[in-house]
Amino acid sequence: MSVATIYEVDSRQYVFAYLIQSEGDLPADFPVPLSGEGFKLGLFLPRYAPNWFGRSSHPPRILLLSGDRLVLLTHPRYNQPPLPIPVSNIVFFEAGQMLLIGWLRFVTAQSDIELGYNTGSHHRVREFLRVLMDAYLPEIPDAGHGEAAVFGLPLDIKFANCLNETLDRNEWVRARLFSPPVEVSRRWGPLRTHSQTAGDLVAFTNRRVVWITDRWNGRYERYGSIIRTAPVHALTAIHCSRTEKDRTLILSFRGGASWNIPLSFERYDDARRFAAQTHRMKLETMPERNGK
Repeated sequence: MSVATIYEVDSRQYVFAYLIQSEGDLPADFPVPLSGEGFKLGLFLPRYAPNWFGRSSHPPRILLLSGDRLVLLTHPRYNQPPLPIPVSNIVFFEAGQMLLIGWLRFVTAQSDIELGYNTGSHHRVREFLRVLMDAYLPEIPDAGHGEAAVFGLPLDIKFANCLNETLDRNEWVRARLFSPPVEVSRRWGPLRTHSQTAGDLVAFTNRRVVWITDRWNGRYERYGSIIRTAPVHALTAIHCSRTEKDRTLILSFRGGASWNIPLSFERYDDARRFAAQTHRMKLETMPERNGK
């Protein structure tokens, strides 16, 4: 019986994500152009299972945190060059989970990159993200650890858990706005239908702005969540918009990116107060940067 060596293993057949802590952890068939500075930590993301035609929507990829850059590498079979992304260029970052479907998304002024993975490997992905967040979220002057300014309704258990898992041990919420999922009943003639609106939690911490939602492709997802993160200094404006049909909380970021968060009629005034409070806190936290 012959024994396969690591060089005979095709990393396109790997199923689970894993951390890359040294050069020895790199897949042997996945050439990595290492510079003299090496890397701090890496993450291997396997490809999605191929469809009937043998094609996969997400090829195997490696994320390497090297110096002040995040380097994206794609399996050589796909002939894509390495993509270096300066961490300071990331306007906001997104981590989503919908049952077994997971993804990471990095938005810069020039690009919008989404990487899919199976959430069975979520713990490894979370470990990598903790290290990345330390590089991504700069330390800012201590604004004082007081009571959070609370707007909207009390957090339900799902959103409270999402927020607690997202926060770093040295991070605290300074202001938050919560609009929970709500069941909506509509009548169509003699029939009555029921649907669920998604929930939204926006939090302003001592390090970042966070938006947590269970809205995916415009629909409420009971067993899913999407967490978006942006550094405090990336936020350029926050305000509410109202039309006859819609009410929206808009957070604008450098590079032209924005978060457009739907509001119910009941939460509109709460959102206006939250926007005013967040604007004041940002000015107090970073007066020099905002004064430029």
